[in-house]
Amino acid sequence: GADRLDKAAPVVVRPGQEVRGIDFRLQFAKNSSLRGRVTGLPNDDRGNLILFLASRDLPGQDNSPLGYSQDPQNHTFEFKNVPSGSYTLTARFESAGPQYSGAVPLDVNGGETLETTIPLSPAIDLPGSLRIEGEPAEKRPAQVRLTPGDQQGLFSSPPAVDVAPDGKFVLKGVLPGVWDISVTQIPKGGY
Repeated sequence: GADRLDKAAPVVVRPGQEVRGIDFRLQFAKNSSLRGRVTGLPNDDRGNLILFLASRDLPGQDNSPLGYSQDPQNHTFEFKNVPSGSYTLTARFESAGPQYSGAVPLDVNGGETLETTIPLSPAIDLPGSLRIEGEPAEKRPAQVRLTPGDQQGLFSSPPAVDVAPDGKFVLKGVLPGVWDISVTQIPKGGY
């Protein structure tokens, strides 16, 4: 008796087993439209604006192709036929200069037309240092890597950089968002 996939009960069928009494009843649901504008673009806005609509109810489901259209002249967009649910709308602007990114959470209810604005912020360079306490048995080059810590769409490879012999590093072009940081090539016994 669920009206959405994320609320449906799983049905387990073992090899060779027949399951009877499973009935499907489809119900008409009104979809919505999502319209808006992207702000915060650089003055020289020659580049590529990419939008990504991701379900927060069903992570990993890309809803961007749902009747998507965009007007690059005035930085507006529209998604048609969006099912009810919770989403994150992410925008990224790629150009020869700095990259820009932004995201807004949205809750969509059937049959409505939702208006939103996505403010973009420029990427930054993120400096840091890595210190290994104690003396490792063997010295190996380390790398610092960022991975998305939220459900936002990722449009390119996650930032990663080799750590210099003095322990310093700079992750270049880090876009606004929630990130998890990790270190690879950790010495034996390290954590």
